[in-house]
Amino acid sequence: MSLELQQFIASIILGYSFYYLIEKITPEVREAISIKYAFMKAYYDVTNNISFSKNLNDILSENDISFVTFTGKGGSGKDYALEMVKSSGVEKEVSYTSRPKRDNEVDGVDYHFITEESFKYKIANSVFSEYDLFNGWYYGKRKVLLTEENPLVTIYTPRGIETFRNTYRRDFIKNNCIQIILDIDETTIRERLTKRGDIDGVERRIIFDNKDFKDIDNGLVDFDITIEKPKFKKYDVYKAIIQQSLYKNSNITCDYVIK
Repeated sequence: MSLELQQFIASIILGYSFYYLIEKITPEVREAISIKYAFMKAYYDVTNNISFSKNLNDILSENDISFVTFTGKGGSGKDYALEMVKSSGVEKEVSYTSRPKRDNEVDGVDYHFITEESFKYKIANSVFSEYDLFNGWYYGKRKVLLTEENPLVTIYTPRGIETFRNTYRRDFIKNNCIQIILDIDETTIRERLTKRGDIDGVERRIIFDNKDFKDIDNGLVDFDITIEKPKFKKYDVYKAIIQQSLYKNSNITCDYVIK
């Protein structure tokens, strides 16, 4: 028997074997393989910036993700994490606040800084989808239409995330939103607040945060992604968000922890 004939016969046998294997794979396993392949392709494209052909905004849009939300105590790194996502092309939802502007902040970029009187006027005229009095300052978010095309990334306080969940449909929250909590140790938070000279006062901020985050700290509030790693990288955040967007698009529930 010639070598060519042997190779031909071998290819037929391998082909039938592969076909038989695929037919025997359960739908669940086939779906898992598909998700893994999609994740690997999307993650490779993003982390290596292949001709910038696919950024995080594209991946979120493809998987029908409308919101990426960050929640965390002062000094946890939520603003830093938000800027990571924003730098990849995701539009930031700019919140309103009556808090004084910090030296490194820009009005209309970090927040819309307005007076307390102006904030209360907007409350009276139903401008906000939710608002909160946090550490003595008002924070609020405008009403966002679910028909808006581009995904949005934003930050929520504990009461804000509760209102957010009560404002939108349960299936929308489950399938179209990625909610992230930054659960960073208090020692690291204290060091960061001290270093930046927090406007609210370090001890006062920690006391208020521990009170407001009581339910979250006790595990009574669920999130899609938990960040416990103090010095998390863009790599960590992108990987977690991409995986969760693919899972949600396939109706798979799986929490993700960055340690």
